[in-house]
Amino acid sequence: MDQPRDRIDAGDVEPFAGRTCFSAFTRSAEYNKTMGETFDEVRDFVVLHYLLSHSDAGEFWREARSIEPPDRLAHAISLDEESGLVNTGQQDPFG
Repeated sequence: MDQPRDRIDAGDVEPFAGRTCFSAFTRSAEYNKTMGETFDEVRDFVVLHYLLSHSDAGEFWREARSIEPPDRLAHAISLDEESGLVNTGQQDPFG
């Protein structure tokens, strides 16, 4: 019968050393990717808000409506104008 272990030997950890480092890198890369996508979605939402606004409360709103939409948003707007449907293949903040 094996005796209970109260410590981990260095030899026990060695095979996992690379995996731990790689896992941390993978988690970091996935986090950065997710946050980048989230930021882009929020940016697109705010830009769309300004583009579709009918407010004429000053120079700010006139300039805001003249913003060139990012490519992803321009594509979504184009699809919406053509078919009324938008499928970005991602979780869509617009519906």
